[in-house]
Amino acid sequence: MSTRILKVRNPELKDELEAIWDNMDEAAEVGAPVAAVAATGTLTLTGSVEVGEVVVIGADTYEFVDGGEVSTVGNIAVEAGDLTAAVAATALIDATGTAAVTKVTGGSGIITVTASVKGVLANTIVTTSTSATGFATATLIGGTDGTVALAGALKFTASALYVAVEDCTISDSNWKSVAIS
Repeated sequence: MSTRILKVRNPELKDELEAIWDNMDEAAEVGAPVAAVAATGTLTLTGSVEVGEVVVIGADTYEFVDGGEVSTVGNIAVEAGDLTAAVAATALIDATGTAAVTKVTGGSGIITVTASVKGVLANTIVTTSTSATGFATATLIGGTDGTVALAGALKFTASALYVAVEDCTISDSNWKSVAIS
């Protein structure tokens, strides 16, 4: 155990700080905190996108409609066989939003959606499609719960000290680290 020097003029504060310092080994947990991760899903549209095909993300349904119609909430106007529908779908889903996802990226027939809230609960968001290829999985995947802690909590590994600078929840990581040697 290393030597600790603590100089405090207020005797009451000194006693309190010494008690905290003496129990520091018990207050800090071994191991790095886990960062919360948002679940994602990938929709692949290959070949022709046809009028009437449907994409579902959580509680929101999007239908490909005849290119002569205007894209509206839940409807994506597409010319039969037009792969730019993937780009149109990305723009529409992003613009109209869905409670389930906040980030939508796409191109070349691939649309990736990212859950609004980080954590494993988002792994239950349903993703379906009536297109020939559709979503790679029936739900979003890869969501990870973060390490829960109150502000001021400490964790450590052989190479870093971690401090929760604000309260941390399963979906909101507020850990900062400093390298140690």
